[in-house]
Amino acid sequence: MGFWCAHRTPEKLLIVITDGVILWDDEANDFDWVKTDALPRNLAKIFMYEPHYLDLRWIRTDKIQDLSLNNAAFRDKIADIAATLHGLSKDDIVGKDIEQHRKTKRITWSAVVALALLTITSLGAAWIAWRAEAKATANAVEAKKQEENARGRAEEAKGQKVIAEFQKKQADEQRSVAEQQTKRADEERNIAVSRELATKSSANLLIDPNLSVRQARDAIKAFHTVEAEAALRESLKYSLSHVLDGHTDIVAQAAFSPDGRWVVTASWDQTARVWETGSWEEAAALRGHTGIVAQAAFSPDNQWVVTASADRTARVWEMNTGKEIAVLRGHTAEVRQAMFSPDGRWVVTASKDQSVWLWDANTAEVLKMLRGHTAEFSPDRPADSNGRSGYGAGVGGGYR
Repeated sequence: MGFWCAHRTPEKLLIVITDGVILWDDEANDFDWVKTDALPRNLAKIFMYEPHYLDLRWIRTDKIQDLSLNNAAFRDKIADIAATLHGLSKDDIVGKDIEQHRKTKRITWSAVVALALLTITSLGAAWIAWRAEAKATANAVEAKKQEENARGRAEEAKGQKVIAEFQKKQADEQRSVAEQQTKRADEERNIAVSRELATKSSANLLIDPNLSVRQARDAIKAFHTVEAEAALRESLKYSLSHVLDGHTDIVAQAAFSPDGRWVVTASWDQTARVWETGSWEEAAALRGHTGIVAQAAFSPDNQWVVTASADRTARVWEMNTGKEIAVLRGHTAEVRQAMFSPDGRWVVTASKDQSVWLWDANTAEVLKMLRGHTAEFSPDRPADSNGRSGYGAGVGGGYR
């Protein structure tokens, strides 16, 4: 305060009293310092006349709580202070304050409106987001439900597939059993028919030899039983009226087909011939060998004939046409014997070169060569039950 009094004019000093006493003494032209206790003593003799001061002690005495510009009395006193500070009249200050208040009010209302709009927008966006989230949640729940339903259907389909496969397997097994039973039943029926025809053939052996031969042949067709084969052999002994005439040299061997319908003969005239039983006519002449044909045999399915010859080859023929299918070359001496395997896939040949060869019946390829015999093949072995030649390989009369 001392600095202010020394360097500033007292006219710029604004006094506001909120408590205590200020009393001006006109005679002394100074404050009455006996009673004045609201001012410091260094203000003595500063003012030439009583200064204007603002009295706000009423705020304390009246216990005013609202000290804002909304309080008219407080605002009026503040206007006095502002007018003094700015060097303006009170009316100008009040006008500016009102304008500022209005401006502030407009700004405030604009802010309120903006905030309201933002709030509404935010609420709208939040509502939209909530709806979207709710929809997404509902979609997710629905998708999960559909997924569970699909999984359930897949499991059900899988179970049905397992059941269907099991039922199919059972059906296949039952069909296989039924087929086996049917096959067995057909086989038993054919065996019964074959045996019955064999019995009739034996009964007609002396009465009608030709009928006996036909019945024995039909028995072989029905099923190749021991009884049917025996009946055919016996009936042929008594049926001496059939001469298979056609070869021009010695017939070395003859054999029936597995079904009894055909006979094949092998001759020194370098041919083999196929004859039909019953009519006993020549069905095919197998020509191509350049040496004696020592032996001939049918395939198990009656479709092919294999021949063995002194020209060191064996040959496979088509039975119906007599067409040469394959020439099995490789032996170094005459081939004494040739025959098919039970399944018709292979041909085995035995030669005077003391070896046995195994061939592929379709390709004429050699599959195996069995060597080690120390003697020639002996022709003195009797024919087997199928009428095949008795040639065999032996050492000192033994066979291998």
